[in-house]
Amino acid sequence: VMISEEVFIGGEKKGTVQIFFDETTEQCNPTDIKRYENFKRLKEFSMRLGEILSNIMQREEGQKLQRQLFIASKMASIGELSAGVGHEINNPLSIIYGYLEILGDRYKKDHPDISDLLDKVDKALFRIKKIVDGLRSFARSDMERMEYLSIHKTISKSLCLIEALYLQDGITISTHFNAEELYTRGNSGKFQQVLMNLFSNAKDAIKEANANQEKQKHGGTISISTLKGEDQHHCIIKISDNGVGMPKEVQERIFDPFFTTKPLGEGTGLGLGISLAIIKEMHGDVSVHSLEGVGTTFTIEVPEIYARADATILQEQHTHNKSITKEITGHVLIVDDEMEIREILKPQLRSIGLIVEEAENGEIALEKIKKQAFNFIITDLKMPTMGGDELIKKLKAFGRREKIIVIAGGMQVEQALDSKLVDGVLRKPFTFKELYKTISQCCEACPY
Repeated sequence: VMISEEVFIGGEKKGTVQIFFDETTEQCNPTDIKRYENFKRLKEFSMRLGEILSNIMQREEGQKLQRQLFIASKMASIGELSAGVGHEINNPLSIIYGYLEILGDRYKKDHPDISDLLDKVDKALFRIKKIVDGLRSFARSDMERMEYLSIHKTISKSLCLIEALYLQDGITISTHFNAEELYTRGNSGKFQQVLMNLFSNAKDAIKEANANQEKQKHGGTISISTLKGEDQHHCIIKISDNGVGMPKEVQERIFDPFFTTKPLGEGTGLGLGISLAIIKEMHGDVSVHSLEGVGTTFTIEVPEIYARADATILQEQHTHNKSITKEITGHVLIVDDEMEIREILKPQLRSIGLIVEEAENGEIALEKIKKQAFNFIITDLKMPTMGGDELIKKLKAFGRREKIIVIAGGMQVEQALDSKLVDGVLRKPFTFKELYKTISQCCEACPY
């Protein structure tokens, strides 16, 4: 004989409590007092059980929320730190780039040996620039903005941040990209977050496999490949490792929030769940295939975008092929608190025909602008006394018509790009060619 009672938590049915009785001892009719008492006790028990389970679930939800808030706070701190580091590195990088170009102009033609050394320095600086760009991209605050993404460039930016570190553990990374560039639509920072999560998991799997070997094996391989889907409308990214692999039961739960196979304190169980959610936002999907002792492959599939990508490529090619020939005339004001940057920009701007004035902050610049007309204002954003953003707002409020070009080394460049108050943006560190191109584009858009 069985009697049962449903268990409710917050008005929602969560299960059933059932009690079985030995038929030989419970042969009684529904009016039996003993059976009535059993029903009554069961009802009380189910209600009490519901209360206990509700308290347990609330505690667990609270703990999950605390962990989520901690992770969100941690990511925000990393973003702020990355932005600050980017600004502090890009300023001296701009100075080095500037002086490197000056040395090249003076000595490359007559001293081939110096030319070779300068080229090596330039390559090393370019590596630093790529790393800082990767940090800036990863730490972007506009995590809801959707844009057209070059898949290969985004992967390469992410690899710049980790490749050298992974190599120290003996882990090599190989890439096998589709012959043609692939484009999709999504948020650059979020997409990089997905890639970084998968790279990190691959590294951990390889290190775990090595630790399990009797003779402590060192190193492993992460392979990244891209291709078009069979339907020719999707991009496929495969990230494979020769790590420890996963059993089937782990694969089935791998994307569940807070599920982790790592020791306490080493994993949050959020990375892959968040990664899947990000790719779903892009109307894509992530899948996993793994064999224990062999390795794991994560496959990302996202829609391919064509039209805007093709236009972007043509624009880049057109800009790249454009040569510096046209002289630009007029008055320009450089506003930057770094004296070295002003000293580098002055001869460069004079060489293309501009008359140059300078100011070390927005307040001094404003006084000069009140006394003299300028065709161009090239300003940093982050400065003491008065920053470039405040200067720009004041100029627009006064109805001034100068062409405003922003130079920025940190995350503020994203704000400038979104602003309709500026005519051009230069991201530190920049070359003389990039400076000239930006000024030329301002002239073409609306000649002064």
